[in-house]
Amino acid sequence: MSSGFQKTYGLKNGRMLTVRSLLPDDAPKMIAFMNAVDTETRFLSREPGEFNYTEEQEREIITRRGADEDTYWLVGEIDGAIAANCEARRVGARSRFRHRASMGIVVGREYWRLGIGKILIQELIAWCREKGFEQLELEVLAANESAQALYRSVGFTVTGTRPNAFKYPDGTYADDLFMVKPLK
Repeated sequence: MSSGFQKTYGLKNGRMLTVRSLLPDDAPKMIAFMNAVDTETRFLSREPGEFNYTEEQEREIITRRGADEDTYWLVGEIDGAIAANCEARRVGARSRFRHRASMGIVVGREYWRLGIGKILIQELIAWCREKGFEQLELEVLAANESAQALYRSVGFTVTGTRPNAFKYPDGTYADDLFMVKPLK
């Protein structure tokens, strides 16, 4: 459960980043943020316009995940605006999967290369260790070299490739990489 968490960090550009739990009242800002980032890069899992949750649906999702002991969902804010969000969650409830967590992260283009991604990932790693997870996993597009460099900098390694994982409207494809960070 992620309710109540909040920390402040200084960024490379001198601005302050507040990392905190995502709250149901953040639903409108979260919808606007996700719709904006979907237009900024081809590295996300959606095309622009495919994040089509209503405010009520987004509030319900935030409430449900906030109450889930196996999920940790954070936002990074600068001057009250959402600059990034990230989430880690248990891969599965069955005993054979309970040692694994997966994560996702997105940072708005305006805030790239300020260290926000690394700060958020380090918070997720700390939570995963606290929860007793033994490994943290993610998927990243093979063409997203900046993200891969960030993930490697905090200890992730590539463990596999899924060819043609994404198909774009223009008919081109992109490969997906699996990366894992041991936590023990």
